[in-house]
Amino acid sequence: MAALFSFLKQQQANPSNNNYRHRLFIIFLILSFLFWGVTKFSNTYTTQLTVSLNFVGVPDDVILSKSTETSALITVSASGFQLFWYGISPPKIDLYVKPALFDDQQKSTQIDLLEQQKLLEAQFGEGVILRAIRPLQVPVEYSFLTQKKLPLKLRNPAVFAMGYGLSKPLEITPDSIVVYGSQEDLDTLDVVYFDLQKTTPIQADFQGVVDLAFAHENRKLNQKSIHYRGTVARYTEKTFEIPIVKSTTTDTIAVKLFPEKINVVFSLPLDKAGDVQPELFTFEVALDGIGERNQQTLDVRLTSSPDWVKNIRWEPKNVQFLIRK
Repeated sequence: MAALFSFLKQQQANPSNNNYRHRLFIIFLILSFLFWGVTKFSNTYTTQLTVSLNFVGVPDDVILSKSTETSALITVSASGFQLFWYGISPPKIDLYVKPALFDDQQKSTQIDLLEQQKLLEAQFGEGVILRAIRPLQVPVEYSFLTQKKLPLKLRNPAVFAMGYGLSKPLEITPDSIVVYGSQEDLDTLDVVYFDLQKTTPIQADFQGVVDLAFAHENRKLNQKSIHYRGTVARYTEKTFEIPIVKSTTTDTIAVKLFPEKINVVFSLPLDKAGDVQPELFTFEVALDGIGERNQQTLDVRLTSSPDWVKNIRWEPKNVQFLIRK
């Protein structure tokens, strides 16, 4: 009894020894747990997994029905580590589809999973054995789509720094795209729009790639992205006084315009400022049927101008007239 009392008194006098023993005990406990976990997770287990199916090889003009099954139940043998990972991130596997399975005279087909067992097993990685698949065949319902070739058009205008602009139209490659969908749906489409990913004013040549996407489950595109390129130049403004052309199919009418000329202001690339001449612009008023119309003025229309000229404004937009008898 005296010896026990002496031991407890010694331990109480050396608290650091107790802390050291406690830490050592915890370290051994953690190491034991790790060795146990490594041993357990290194073992091979057989279990069932639900996997998502991604159909690969479906022709562009075929759309799968919503009722088509997109998952399968498989039995695999794998290490505990692999199964633990599958529990965190459920696996997705590609199911390869032969285009010949789709017949425009039918609306459904069957995809044999057993035929693709080796291909499916390889997607799980080394050490995983695929034991069974359910169902053995996946029924697929589908429909064929019509197609329509549509031009591509920029939806949000590019924002240029002051005094800059495109020296020629934006280059888009390709300039059109094939859209697959139902006939009723495609009849409502005339163009495919895309957006430039530009957040700052542009003052130099630019290019990029845009991903195309439709917010519509029954439309498909023959490609997912396009390339664009813009050539930028310094711009300046110029002003001309241009006579108005009288457009008519008869010479039996004489009309006096007030005024007979308009002032036009426009922007153009700085390096083309010396090339532009008033003769390159045509502004017209239509005289046909003027005596039969109850009107006081004629609209002035721009009918031709150089392609590289931008932001054309003219005054006046309407002119008065006098018919000479």
